[in-house]
Amino acid sequence: MEETIAADSLQILLVGVFWMLLTTLFAWKMGYYYLPKQDVQEKLPFRVVLVSFAIVILLAMLIIPIISILAIYLYKGKIDTSPKTITLINYVSVMIGSLILGVFQFFLSNKERELIWGKLFGPKISFDKTLKDILMGILTWFISYPVLIVVSRLVSLSFEHYGIEVLVDQIAVSHVRAALSSPLIFAIVAISVIIFVPVIEEFLFRGCLQTWLKGKLGVKNAIVVSSLIFAGFHFSVAQELGNVEILTTLFFLSLFLGFIYERQQSLLASITLHSFFNGLSVLFIALS
Repeated sequence: MEETIAADSLQILLVGVFWMLLTTLFAWKMGYYYLPKQDVQEKLPFRVVLVSFAIVILLAMLIIPIISILAIYLYKGKIDTSPKTITLINYVSVMIGSLILGVFQFFLSNKERELIWGKLFGPKISFDKTLKDILMGILTWFISYPVLIVVSRLVSLSFEHYGIEVLVDQIAVSHVRAALSSPLIFAIVAISVIIFVPVIEEFLFRGCLQTWLKGKLGVKNAIVVSSLIFAGFHFSVAQELGNVEILTTLFFLSLFLGFIYERQQSLLASITLHSFFNGLSVLFIALS
């Protein structure tokens, strides 16, 4: 049985390597791996980064969930910690957090919004540029996904080689699966995972953090450092040893998210890639 699992993992790895080489060569030939030269003169104030993360961490991840649990307790007379309830609270909190972030942007200057969102809020915004950003985000999924498969399989095979069994899913995957039995909760989770989560995370990690780091470290170093922080942000004790594979894969995904953000100079491109990745993941989970 173990030999069969190892053989299947090796087969997936070999297919992934072939697909990765094919897509990488294609991307290289079409000039995909190109970053425009940027003269980083305008720098995003650190207060924008600090307030943005505070809104998400304090409000969306702590205060709103706690208030929701207390409200349910007052209504039902007991604390409901069932997987469905916790999942619903988490993703409704994400939606509310994203709306608060949207309101926060009204207090930013036009220049600060342009630094975060790129040319999406610049003076030369056009339908053609917007469409190109969306298409480049989708194209990047086809280029990045084989890389993520290879990275994931290499980590998995390393564990198998040493006889370590890792069966823990990412927390977000567990939430989606927990919502499958309720069409309403699944719809809320799916909308949140496909739309609200990508917008929030890209606004925080690419638009704010990476842009601020770019003024300190330069473009390439900013992409790497923000990707390390992005991966670390998804650490969970509940994922146990699964953290190694999950966080390593998320780090490489984040490299592509950071790259396409800088390449297109538009947050819409990285949001599209993130949404497309999450959307297909939700679809695969639902079908399985």
